[in-house]
Amino acid sequence: MKLFKSTLMLNLRLLTSSFALDRLSPDVFQHIYPKLLVVDRAHLEMSGSKTLKVRTDLAIEALIEKELTDIQTELDQRPGAENIRTLYDALPIDKSSPRAVYNLLHHSDLLISAPQFKTPAFIDCLCHFNDSVVWMKFGGLYNKIYGYDKDQTAAHEFLEEQVDKGNTWAIEIKFEGLRYEQYGYDKDEAAIHTLLETEVAKGNTWAMPKKFHALLRGKYGYAQDQAAAYRFITSILGIKMLEN
Repeated sequence: MKLFKSTLMLNLRLLTSSFALDRLSPDVFQHIYPKLLVVDRAHLEMSGSKTLKVRTDLAIEALIEKELTDIQTELDQRPGAENIRTLYDALPIDKSSPRAVYNLLHHSDLLISAPQFKTPAFIDCLCHFNDSVVWMKFGGLYNKIYGYDKDQTAAHEFLEEQVDKGNTWAIEIKFEGLRYEQYGYDKDEAAIHTLLETEVAKGNTWAMPKKFHALLRGKYGYAQDQAAAYRFITSILGIKMLEN
């Protein structure tokens, strides 16, 4: 499901009246190629170039269709796939529109305040597709809202599951829990240190400035070392400082 998400988000940010095929990865290009007009395919074959401009909608629709195909496959492979499939099939939307399905799954945080969507079953389903909805399930379990029964142990376990999956929102909440003794966590600077080191090693951009400031201030088990802080952040940014 995440295979083409970053490419699609980049494409949406670069939205114009036309689209350069050379911005696409080879596998996505191969998916789009059959959808091109015959004259466009002939041009590509003769020129050997992928710089042909095509309508943006064509590129985006192809990416959406590909991702939805991946979703259908992934639904059958995940733990608890049968339950997820049942929830997905029960979503109150017209499945014949790929764009509408895609937008609901990935932008459901914009719709979730509507009463008909604010149910545990709907939220549980959308958590599989939209990281931004995860906070609603956690908050529902922790605070007894959105139709969930209050179960703070289950909320803590769910948060840990999301941390293991690399959900940045969940990682940040765990960080705050360890700082302020919340959400079932003890106050634990050593655990914060481990969390930051783990996430930095994974390339998590959320953790990088946190480590930088921890080095500057001598927090979370880091020795206060301004030089080390700037060596760290410049190495992350790919900046080489000139010697005086």
